[in-house]
This record gives sequence, structure tokens and C-alpha cells, in this order.
Amino acid sequence: MNNDNKKRKFKGGAEKNREKHQKILNTVAQQCHKITNMFSSNTSCKQSVAKNISLQVIREIADGSNIVIDNHSTNNCLESAAKNVSTEVIEENADIANIVMDNNSTNNCLKSAAKNVSTEVIEENADIANIVMENNSTNNCLKSAAKNVSTEVIEENADIANIVMDNNSTNNCLQSVVKNVSLELFEETASGDLLDGSNIIFRNDPVNFVNVEQWTPELKNMILSLGACQPKEQDLSLVSYEKDHLNRSFHSAWYNRKLIDNTYVKREWLSYSPKLNKIFCLYCILYGKNTNTAWTKEGFCHWKNGSLSITKHETSSTHIFASLKVKLKQSCLPILPSILEDHNRQVAFNRELVKQLIEITIFLARHNLPFRGHKENWESDLKGNFKDMVVLISQHSPTLSVHINQLMAKGKKENSFISWDRQNSLIDSIAQYISSVIRTQIVKAGYFSICMDTTFDVSHKEQLSFIARYIFKSKIHERIIAITESPLTTGKVLFDMFKCVMEKCGLNWKKNLVGQSYDGAANMRGSYSGLQAQILDENPKALFVWCHAHRLNLIVLSAVGSCIEAVDLFGNMEKLYCFITCSKKRSDIYRMKQKEIYPKKQVHAIKRVGTTRWMSNSFALATIFETLEAILNMLEEVKNQDGSSDYKIATECNGLLMYFQSSRFIVTAFMFKHLFDILGPLSKLFQGRDLDILAAVNYLKKAENNIIMMRNDEVFNDIFEEAKSFSEKHFGDFEINNLRSFRNRKKKVVRQIGEITFDETIENPVQYFKVSVYFVTIDIIIQQIHDKFNQNSVSVMKDIGLLSLKRMKEKTDLPQDAFKMICNVYGLNQELIKNEYIMFKEIVKDLDVNLLLKLPEKIHADSDEDNIHSDDEESDGEIDNYKNMASLINIFETMNNANIKAEFENLYNIIKLSLTLPTSSCTVERSFSKLKIIKTRLRSTMEQTRLENLMLISCEHDINIDIDKVIDIFAGKSSVLTKLLTF
Repeated sequence: MNNDNKKRKFKGGAEKNREKHQKILNTVAQQCHKITNMFSSNTSCKQSVAKNISLQVIREIADGSNIVIDNHSTNNCLESAAKNVSTEVIEENADIANIVMDNNSTNNCLKSAAKNVSTEVIEENADIANIVMENNSTNNCLKSAAKNVSTEVIEENADIANIVMDNNSTNNCLQSVVKNVSLELFEETASGDLLDGSNIIFRNDPVNFVNVEQWTPELKNMILSLGACQPKEQDLSLVSYEKDHLNRSFHSAWYNRKLIDNTYVKREWLSYSPKLNKIFCLYCILYGKNTNTAWTKEGFCHWKNGSLSITKHETSSTHIFASLKVKLKQSCLPILPSILEDHNRQVAFNRELVKQLIEITIFLARHNLPFRGHKENWESDLKGNFKDMVVLISQHSPTLSVHINQLMAKGKKENSFISWDRQNSLIDSIAQYISSVIRTQIVKAGYFSICMDTTFDVSHKEQLSFIARYIFKSKIHERIIAITESPLTTGKVLFDMFKCVMEKCGLNWKKNLVGQSYDGAANMRGSYSGLQAQILDENPKALFVWCHAHRLNLIVLSAVGSCIEAVDLFGNMEKLYCFITCSKKRSDIYRMKQKEIYPKKQVHAIKRVGTTRWMSNSFALATIFETLEAILNMLEEVKNQDGSSDYKIATECNGLLMYFQSSRFIVTAFMFKHLFDILGPLSKLFQGRDLDILAAVNYLKKAENNIIMMRNDEVFNDIFEEAKSFSEKHFGDFEINNLRSFRNRKKKVVRQIGEITFDETIENPVQYFKVSVYFVTIDIIIQQIHDKFNQNSVSVMKDIGLLSLKRMKEKTDLPQDAFKMICNVYGLNQELIKNEYIMFKEIVKDLDVNLLLKLPEKIHADSDEDNIHSDDEESDGEIDNYKNMASLINIFETMNNANIKAEFENLYNIIKLSLTLPTSSCTVERSFSKLKIIKTRLRSTMEQTRLENLMLISCEHDINIDIDKVIDIFAGKSSVLTKLLTF
């Protein structure tokens, strides 16, 4: 009786379930009817249905495995594979249903196969429920189920094939991160069946992956390869399934289902979780849509109705569709290795192609050459530097040759790596790699300083350049980190842009910025609203250092205008420049005279005085001395040829000839020549990248001492005799009376009350020149050095001065307040530094002297001479011969080489801080020189991003570029590039 009641209840529930699914199947049948009509209207469509369905399934699997299906080499393979898969699926289903295959179209075979699969699923469920289905209703249900399955497969694969790939590189990056994280987490969790106390951990337990949010194809394939978790009682630690509050439990018999012919089939989808004591549907978790959360998320544990609920779930449409997806995917897996092999071969080809394009891009960018041409089509003779180089190298590179031939043959149908958009992506990828290298070095360095300046480019835009100074591998580096457009240059605007750049580069400037250096503009060095003041308000450790090179240039400008003779000298030099360069004829005469007089020397061009170049006055004066005879002959010839017809030219020639042959010019020029011999090398030293602030102060002190030594009668007499010998050699005589300038009337000086004496007039021309010109110029230079380089402006200078090798070798006691100011500014422990300093002084004599005196190969990149410096008092007075005992870099390198930085941690830290402090902002000026070369009149419409990338590649040409990493960055620019360049 009880069995009859159960059968009636089960039969009634099954009938309700059948009615419910019949409504769903009827709706799907209408959609399938439309597709069937479309198939019947076109015979060719019938023949391609099976191929398309299998192709779509294969592409879905291929996309999941990140396989790029190449249109050229893989289509034939896919078509044959699709045919084989379709035949295998049809034959398999035909064998089950005893269907005799005929030679009709593949479309009919697919329909019968779909019917067969649906019939098998429904009949198996009907057998379990002991439902006797009538023939009419069964046939109708089978037909609608077949249509439903076919429609679902077609729609699903059509959706897969019609996915619109997003070009955003962030999506690709996120997808790859999710893949890696998901696989790593699952592999860590499912690394094996482990015994944890009294519990056995099964690697395919659903608890390990049931809460995964983002399902990647790789993760699905891995879980499918593990299969469902179906442990028996003897496999569990308690040798039985856990019971619920009703004393009921799961049964291992539910792993199998009994068919109508008394045979059993394993439920491969049923997965039991020993940890949760719940069952899940593996297929619905992976491929189910709108499924019951009890079978996918929460798990089923109502064991009282377990058998009925399992049967109800496996007869649902969502479960059937998920099962079909799994079966179809498994049937397509055998062809994946061949597709994967072809994919890897194509990716290797593409990566080799992109590698050569990256090398071309680096070459053009480092040499500041334009990329684009006016007309870049294949028919043009000149296609731009980039395409022309690609064509040139393709003659020796099979890879490039194949790609160019494909582009010329197929045009836009072929993926191009040399289009203008790909050029920008290549440039951006290289610059992005260089930026990452610089950013990594700054982060590892710990401390860094910043230098900033602005300039006006050819397109009338104000460009703001950012330079970072830091220590990496015992070397000082100054590298460009950004260049941005700044329409306004007030202190507030510059500060806001500074914060944006620091945030973009990921640099913690409030913690790690220890110095800043700018020129003398008010918006930069202003004490209240300047950029340095606003940075100091938020970071008191960012010590401001006024650029040493700019300050020295101001001193030179003061010396040039110190007296009438100096003004006349450089004024006439500028007048001579304008006189020669304003006429092509005069410039040609000037060159011809040089070739006649100096046949074995290089032809020089006359230099301008009033320029923004460092020490332009010195360069102009040197050119005058080297070509003075050619200049005088040129003036004579121009006067003879054009003077008779143009009195203005004749007057100018006479005036220039009279001045440049006068003793006043000769003596004044020799005086400034000796001064520039001291200040010129010092200016080059201040422009060096690896110059530290302590060495800069010592070099300045040496130069000041040498200038002070010039202020005596003996040195003046030597200069005067040298000028006299030069004049007699070139002009035959030397007139002393021409040493003083002539005035129309005597200057009247108002006497003070009670003053009865008169100013004596110096009658001796030599004495007059010494007092009114020579001493005045030197006094102004010395005074300007004291004013511009006031040590009180930088409070930590005295503390840094204690770190010099000369002070360390002295036997004097350490002052009580030593390192007080620098410790207050940077928050260091004064007592620890003093103790370590005293101990380091004891061992400094035992360290390798050769290491301490080791010099850099070049102080300045543009210098042709090896500048060697010394802090020895017995030097010969020439800055070029100084040994670098004043520099901290040698002590810093010695501590690293001797591996004693751990023993002197605090002293090492303060030396590193001192080296990080900037001495000048000349690297910013060098970046502006690159800017003028890159952004020319013909490239004035260049975008700001492209300009910044090209500047970065050009300025930081010494950074070694890992091309494989650049290719990976380039592959992340779009989803298309990701498939073409990723294995």
C-alpha cells in the first residue's frame, strides 16, 4: 500500500514537472521553427549548419584557452575538424538510437542527433520515475525537446562568436589577473587529498570552488578534469556519511541511476562535499544559467527527499542544457593540441616581428628623428622614416618581408603592426618600460630630489620638465620623469602640477623628498608663494638649493658689465657678430680669410655674446682670439669693396678696425680670458650630473681663492706683458695711451661739506687700467660670490662639510653641535651619527686610498676633457687638476665596496642624503635642448603624450631595454594584440 501511494505521488509530481517544462519547450520551439524555416530556404545553409555549430564550439574552447585562430593557416584545419566532430557526435548518437545514417545533408543528421540526445535524457528520467508515457505525448515532447536543444546550442555558440572584444587594455589585464589568481587559489586548495586531523580533504570537494565569482575557461577545464567528488563510506574518516537532525544521511547509491532495462548509469554531475555534507551539481556550477542556488551555491542537504529532488533536478531544462555543453566540449578537446601548436607558432612569428619593430622605434627615438611622412601609402617613394626603415630591413629579414607582403596583398584585412596607431603604441610601450625602471630605482633608493623648470616650445606652449635625482647602485642619477604642458606658471599652479606628477609616478614626496633645486625665478624660489616655499610647508625635509650654475652665470653677467671697458669689449663683439652674420657676402669672406690664413685649422663661425648658453661670453671671446687676423682682413676687404658706395658700412668697418687693433681691447680681452679660465671650468663642473653639494662648495671655494690671488700687482703685470707681446706680434706696436677711454668732458664730482681735498686724476694709463678696470672687475666678482653663495642660506652646509675626506683626516676634535642642523631637518639621531663619525675617522686611514681618490670618467657629458679635481692645498690653481677628495661619492662607494654600511648605518644614511641633495638644475636645461630637437617646426602639432614618450626615450638612452617585457606591455594595449602576442 505504501509503495502504491509513493508511486501515485511520484507520478503526480512528474506530471506537474512535465507540464511546467512543456511550456518552456513550446516557447523555445517557436524560435527553433524560425531557424528551421531559414535552413529550409537555402540548401547551402543546410550543409553548413553542422560545420558552423562545431566551429563555434571549437572557437569557444579556443577562446577560453587564449588561442588565436588565424584566418590564413587555421581555417582549413577548423573546417576539417568541425566535420570530424560533427560526424563523431552524430555517429555516437546514431549508435545509441540505432539510427541508420544516410547520405542526406548534415542538417538532418544534427536534428536526428539532437532528438536522440533529448530522447535518451527524457527516457532515462522517465524510467526512474516509472512513468508510462503515451506515444502521442512522448513524440511531441521529444520533438520539442530536440528543437529546444538545437536552438540552445546554436544560440549559445552564436553568442560566443559574436562577442565584441573590448579594446580597453585594463579589461585584458583584469581578466589575466583573475585567471592567475583563480588558478593559484584553486591549485593551492586542490593540491591533493590531505589528511587534516580527523578530516580528509578531497581536492575536488565543491567547497574549494563553489564561491568562485569569475569563472575562467582554464579553471573550468581543470575542475572538469578532476571530475565530481563522489567518495564512498570507506573513503571517509568516519567510515560513514554524516547524519542530519532527522538521523538521515546521503547514500552512495545515488551516484548511479537505474535505467528501464535494469542497467545503471553513473551520475557524473553529482558531487558530494564531505566538508559541508551537501551535494552539488558540478555541471550547473560550471555552465548552468538561472539555476537553483541549492545545487550551485548553497548545496542540497534535505536527505529525506533526496532521491526525488535529484530526479527533479536532472530532468530540469537548465541541467540538460549544462550537460549538453559539457558533452560537446569534451568531444571537441582532441583537436585542441593541433590548434594550440599552430597558435604558438603564429605568436612566435608575431613576437619576432614586433621585436624588430621595437628596435627600429628605439633607433629613431634615440636619434630624435621623425617617424611619419607626408604620404605613407605603399606607392609613395618616401613613406616616412619608420616605414622606409621597415622596408629597408625587410630586405634582410624574412619576418618583416612576409608581413609587408601580406599587408600589400590584403590591406586592411590583415592585422598591421606598422600603422600610425601601432607606432604610437610601440613608442608608449617603450616609454612605459623606461618609466617603470626609473620608478623602481627611485623606490629602491629611498630618498630623491626634484628639479623643475619651464620653457617655451615651437608651438607656443609652456613646457614644464621634471627631473628626479637619486642614488642607485652607488651612483648618482638624474633622470626625467615627466614633461607636461603648463599654460600658467604661478607658484600655486606649479605646485598643483608637481603633486599630480608625483601621484602619477607613485612617489611618496611627503616622506622621501629631501631636496629641490630651481633657477632664480620668483615663482620658483619665492620665500612666500614660490614653489619651494609651498613644498616646504608640507614637507620641511625638502631642502631648497638655488642652482649653482645659474648663480655663477649671474656672477659672470655682473663682471661683463662691471666697467666701461668691459661694456665696450662685449658690446663691440656683439656688433661684430651682427655685422658679419647679417650679410651672406661678409660671412663668405670671413670663411675664405680663415682658409687662407689658417689652412690646417677648422673654420670657425663667429659666436654671439648675448645668449642663454652657459659662458657664451667666454666662447665668443675665444673665437675672437683664434680668428682675429681673419676678422681684421675681412673688415679691410669689406671697407674697400663697399665703403665707397655706402658710407655707413665704411664707418662701421673703420670703428671696428680701430677698436680691435687698440691696446684697450687687447688688455681687456686678456684680463677676461684669465678670469674665464677660472670660471669656465667651474661652470662645467656645476653642470655635472654626479656632482654632490659638498664638492660644489669646495670647487667654488677654490675658484674664489684663485680669483683673490689674481688681485695683486704681479699677476696684473704678467697679464699686461702677455697682452703687450700679443699686440706687438700681430700689429707691430703697442700704444699705452689707448688703454683709457676718452671722454668729451671731465666728470664733476660733488664734494661733501667740509671736504677740502680733490680726487686725484690718474694720469698713468697702465695705473688707470689696473685701478679702474682690473681691480674693479675682480672686486665685483668676489662680492657677487659672497652674495650669491651665502653659506647661511643653507643651514646644513656646515654639517655636510664635516663629511669631507680632508676634515676626516684632521686630528681636531668634533664640535659639540656637529650634525645638529641636519639631524633637526631630517629627524636623525645626532648622538649615533657623532659616535659613528668618530669611529669612521679612526679607520679611514686604513681604507683603500685608491678607492677614495677614484674619479668619475667624465664630470660633464659635453666636456671633451677629463676633469680631475683635488682638495689638496698644494694644487697648481687649475680646477681641471683638482683631485676629487672633496666629493662624498668616493666615500660612499668605499663604504659599499668595503661592505661596512651596516656597521655605520647612520653615517651611511647621512652621506646618502647629502649626495641626493641637488646642486643645480642643469639636467632640466639639457632636456629643453632635446625638446627643441624633437619638437621642430615640422613637428609642431605633436601630441603631448607622444612628445613626453619621445623625450623619455631620447633623454634616458643609457637605460637597457628588455624587449620581451616591452612586447608584453605592447600586447596589453588591446585585446587584439593580446591574442596575437600571448602564448
